Parts: sequence; C-alpha cells; structure tokens
Amino acid sequence: MLVADVHLGTGMDGFGLAAVARCRWPKIRTVLISGDAEMAERVSAPPHRFLPKPFWGADLLQSIRDCCAG
Repeated sequence: MLVADVHLGTGMDGFGLAAVARCRWPKIRTVLISGDAEMAERVSAPPHRFLPKPFWGADLLQSIRDCCAG
C-alpha cells in the first residue's frame, strides 16, 4: 500500500512515485491525496484511489480498506 500526496515538491510527484512503486511491486495499491480539486478526475482512474484534503483519519482508513478490497 502506498499513500502519497500528488504534489511532493521539487522532482518526482505522487504519480511518478506510484509508477516506480508499481515497477518494483506490480500489485501495489495506491491512494493519492491532494487539496487540488482538479486532481480528482486524474487521480481516481485506476490503479489509483483519490482522497481529497482535508480529510479525517477515518476517511484515510476507509480509503485504504476500499483499495485493498477491490
């Protein structure tokens, strides 16, 4: 399971990190988070799940459960 922000700062973004992780672990599940509402459409496409900021801890746990279940 990888949980990462879409915007990581200079260099690699969350999409790049997820791609590298998938090369190493092909079946990895990812939850990408962002406060940028425009990212929702791009991020919610498989193999990613999207969690908009701000969120509660329970929301993160549910996203992880959903990602692992399907």
